[in-house]
This record gives sequence, C-alpha cells and structure tokens, in this order.
Amino acid sequence: FDICINVGILLGFVGGYVIDTYLEASGNIKWRLMIGVGAIPPIGIALASIFLPESPRWLVQMGKRAQAQRALSRVVVDQRLVQEEIDVMTTMMHSEMAASFKQLLSPSTKSMRRALHVTLGLSILQQATGSEAAILFTPLILSNAGVKSTRAQLMWALPVGVAKLMGELISVPLLDKVGRRPLLLLGNMLQSIFLGSLAVGFALKWDWHFLIALISGFMLSFEIGAPIAWLMPSELYNSGFRGRAQSVSVIINRCTSGTVVLMFPILLDYFGSPGLFFYFALVALGSTIWTYFVVPETAGLSLEEITTLLREESFGHLSEASHILPSHHHPRGGRSSSFSTSTPVHTTTKRLMNVRNKNNNKKKKKSTSAARKKNDDKAKDASVHRTSSRSAATSNNANSTRVKAHSNDVKNGDDRKL
Repeated sequence: FDICINVGILLGFVGGYVIDTYLEASGNIKWRLMIGVGAIPPIGIALASIFLPESPRWLVQMGKRAQAQRALSRVVVDQRLVQEEIDVMTTMMHSEMAASFKQLLSPSTKSMRRALHVTLGLSILQQATGSEAAILFTPLILSNAGVKSTRAQLMWALPVGVAKLMGELISVPLLDKVGRRPLLLLGNMLQSIFLGSLAVGFALKWDWHFLIALISGFMLSFEIGAPIAWLMPSELYNSGFRGRAQSVSVIINRCTSGTVVLMFPILLDYFGSPGLFFYFALVALGSTIWTYFVVPETAGLSLEEITTLLREESFGHLSEASHILPSHHHPRGGRSSSFSTSTPVHTTTKRLMNVRNKNNNKKKKKSTSAARKKNDDKAKDASVHRTSSRSAATSNNANSTRVKAHSNDVKNGDDRKL
C-alpha cells in the first residue's frame, strides 16, 4: 500500500517534469495541465470499480450470507475454504459489534491505555517531522536553496522522489527480519541528523547540490520507519477494536499531515529555512527518545503476548522486550509473517510469565523485608519498654527499702527515749 503511494508520488514528479520540458505551451497552461493530469487515476479507478464485487465482509454484516459466498468464490476456488472464511467473518463481526469507539478512546485497562498511547504517538510523530510538506513544497525549498529555474526545480525533485521510494523498498523486507523498533529508531535518528544538517546547510549557504542530497537522505530515512505507523495499530488490538483503531490512526495521521502542510509556507516565511528545519530536527530527536522508552517490539509475538507485554511492563521497560523475542522469524502456514515466530507461542508466553514472576518476587522481597524491619522495630521497642519497666521497678524497690529502714530507725530512736 505505502509502496504504491510512493510510486504514485514519483510518477507525479515525472509527469510534472515531462509536461514542463516537452510541452510547447504557456506557463498558465502547463500548471493547469499538471493539476488536470491528476484526475486520470481517479477516473480509471471509478470505471474499474464497476466490475468489482461487493465486499464479502460488508455482505455478511448486512445479513446477505449467500451473496457473500458468491463474491468470495470469485477469488477462492475451494468452497470449503469459502465456508470457513464466511464463518470467521461472522464471528469477527459479532466481536466488532461488541466493541465501540468509546471503549477505544476511553480505555479501562492498562494494556488498552498503552496501546492507545502508542497508536496516537506513532500517528502524530510520523507526520510531525514535515516529510509530506517537504515533498509537496520541494520546488519552493529548492528555490530557497538557490535553484531558480522552474525546469531545474522539477528535474531535481526527481531524486527526492526516488529516495522516498527506495527507503520504502529497504524497510518493508526488513520489518520481520530486523523488527519494528530498530527500524523506527534508525529512521527517526537519521531524520534528526539530515534535518539538522539541512538547517546548518541553509544557514551557511552550502551548495544546492549538497542540499538536494540532504533532502533526499531525509526522505529515505523517513520511509525506513514510516510503514510501522500503519502496521503497529493492527498488531496492538484484537479483531473487535482493530478496525476502529486503524480508522482513528488514519484520521489523526492525516489531520497532522494537513496541519503541517498548511503551516509549512507560513512557518518558512517566518522562521526561514534554517529555523524551520532545526525545529523539525528537534521533533525527530524527540520522536527517537519517545520510541525508545514507549514503543514495544511486536515482531514475532502473538496478540496475547503483546497484550501481556503492555500490561506487565512499565513504559520505561518496554524497550527491554527484545530479550524475550524469538531470534528468528518466518511465516507459518501461509499466515502473515507479522505474527510469525520460530519459537512456539507457549514458549514465548512462558518467558513473559517468567518476567512477571520475577517482578512479583521482587515486590514480595521488598514487602517481606519491610515487614521484617517493622517487626524488628516493634521487638526493639518492646525490649526497651521492658528494660525501662525493670529499671523503674528496681528503683521503686530501692526507695521502698530506704523508707522502711528510715521508719525503723525512727522507731528504734523513740524506743530508746522511752
């Protein structure tokens, strides 16, 4: 999905350059034609949708089971598999109906709260570094870098589009081999480096060829971690909440992107290129720190194991999840490799339970030592009290003896007088 988006962006850059270079027309005609060409893909999609069947899931939701089976039979030949898939859709539909947006956005459990935190954080921080604004305003950025010719701006925008696509092609094959966290951390850190270098380059007026290389590096590093913001929400939630979580993620992501794109030319005029790119570099650095302390590793873990991880570990310890992950990942039985693992599920679950037991043992040791200290203090206080009581009794006995001796002396004196 994301690769196709980047292919479309690159084709848009190519189309703009071809129209400006090879079309003999005035400037007013050329820019209108560049916009008009963008209507061709939607028209093609609209015509092709006439031949598409209705979604089997939607048909099941509407109670049209027979039509759902016919629609699914167009892509699945085995009728037994068709029946099984329809049954699964029916079960999932009931679980989805039981879930609600209120439960998603106002979670009552620790694991759901942390899943929402990760989902919203990834959706916002993916776009907060200004990647889409940099793509949409590449000619403007190049103009500030010293590329004044419109044709040269459109031509040198092509390497930026190629770098964006290359980053995606590098990231996708590594998602299950390397894991989600390393790619996110690497992408965010590289973004902060390239954006900081752009800020310095614009401030010191470096050569525009080098600035184009830095912009291309920024787009490549962005795409290294970009797919994870779309992937991880589906891994953190069960089937009942998954669709709603994805929709919330997309809405927040697009709103953030739109806000940054709308504000980009205004902020560029106000802060200038050095100040704006320095700000984006700080955002990328903050995103790296947040990812390190908050985002868990989900590669190779089942939903139950991810839920246990979110429930049992504090935010500061989520980054330690890597030591309980399997060392290799491979698909199982044709399923998506995002949940695959070479280690049996129960083995990984045992490791998670061992972590939980260690935490519980630490808590028990702390409580036992505190209770023991409290008992020792009580025993010490009781001993001091007994000692003081004995001292007081001894003192009283001594005083009583002295009084008796004195009264005897007085009596003996009186007897002598008599």
